[in-house]
Amino acid sequence: MAILISLGAITACIFYLVLNGISLRTAPLIQPSIIEADQKNVADALSHRLFQEFQNSHYVIWGVLPETSQSRSLLERLAEDYQKIFKATPNVVDNAEFADAETLRNCSKPCWLKVNPAAAHRLEANSEFDKRIIQFERPYFSLTLVSFTGDEAVSEICENQKRLSFNCLVPVSVRSVKRKFREPAKKYFFLNKYYENSYFLFLQNL
Repeated sequence: MAILISLGAITACIFYLVLNGISLRTAPLIQPSIIEADQKNVADALSHRLFQEFQNSHYVIWGVLPETSQSRSLLERLAEDYQKIFKATPNVVDNAEFADAETLRNCSKPCWLKVNPAAAHRLEANSEFDKRIIQFERPYFSLTLVSFTGDEAVSEICENQKRLSFNCLVPVSVRSVKRKFREPAKKYFFLNKYYENSYFLFLQNL
């Protein structure tokens, strides 16, 4: 009984912190690793680390627009991995934040929705797009591709933020792992999670 009461108290505290904007930081899921030339190791790392998320989710919301040749190549590799692991081909909807409700509702699992990064994550209050997906009552998670240089400075505003904004996410997250970039000539990637289902893939100089 005491354990249940303790767990309940912890859960209540977390909800209080979320609702009132007290400091919550991203949780590391993949430690900084060197990006191989073909990005295959990035795709493989994501496929394995987020296996359950990919397996269970009807929708994957990709914060990738505007796309680059590198991000397009990475998503292609991830789609190939998905096909091999789950024996299914992702159904992709481009510019999904502008898609009508019928298109979103009729997109069968696995449905990959490409949106502007600002519409994908839950760092701030739920976006309008997030609310549209919630109404279908289907499991989903978001994965936002974030480009960084490694020289980002943490401003005073970001230093004092109680709850990270998207603009502050990059410098704060990079600073927390920068000491692990042991080979300066190489490019690195790492994966963080924020809140329940918002994931951020950091790619150096994407």
